[in-house]
Amino acid sequence: MDIGIVLGTKDRAEHLDRMLESLFKAIRDVSYEIIVIDGDSRDNTLEVLKKHNINKIFKESECMNPGNHEGIYPGCHSWGEIYNFGFKQTDAEWIMFGSDDIVFNEDCFTNAMKALRGQSDLIAGGMFYYRTFPSDPLFDVYGIDYTYGHILMLNYGLLRRTTFWEVGGLDETYVFYCADGDLSFKLREAGKVLFPLPECLVTHYKGMDWSSTFHMSQSNNDIAKYKDRWMKYVEKGGLEPRRLWLEEGMSHENPKRD
Repeated sequence: MDIGIVLGTKDRAEHLDRMLESLFKAIRDVSYEIIVIDGDSRDNTLEVLKKHNINKIFKESECMNPGNHEGIYPGCHSWGEIYNFGFKQTDAEWIMFGSDDIVFNEDCFTNAMKALRGQSDLIAGGMFYYRTFPSDPLFDVYGIDYTYGHILMLNYGLLRRTTFWEVGGLDETYVFYCADGDLSFKLREAGKVLFPLPECLVTHYKGMDWSSTFHMSQSNNDIAKYKDRWMKYVEKGGLEPRRLWLEEGMSHENPKRD
């Protein structure tokens, strides 16, 4: 199996349907599986998954140990817990933490596999360029975020599964935010490389539904923990630039324009 995509979702069937429609045009000529952890959705999520022939579905309340994060609603599992569980359900060579509110460009994964196949174990994965809609000028064009310390961060992209577990997977103590940035630092500390994939594009549709509003309200503790752990590697005032922009003419063979 080439790719295992893990997707946590809850009550966002309309977003999920749009994402899956784009996925099947993005992943041609690649072997893959989709692992869904459903947070006991009460809308038509299961009907959408059936429509797209998704069969590897786990109900969060039944398949995972009870979650109990202080200050969070009873039974809640952190983002890291959900995705670590999902990644244990696949033996694919490359894995991705998916999201139900994104859309892929055509042949996104096909292009990614052309770049990643045959790479040495030094390569931990590849990063997709993304934009957010609606957004401010910083995020309305395709780019890859920098973490604090000018390390490129894997918001969206593919990871080598064995390397992911070598560095301990996602830190499950982050409730929702910062676990991806934390993972990017851990990979760098382990001497592994993530490289940009300019032919792999994602559009993130940023909607403030109940889920987004709830998770944003819980972000302060995650951000404080993240800064406390990694800011020691950041020079004073060294928080710019914020993103690596996609430039015209970039490709896997020509990653940076002269």
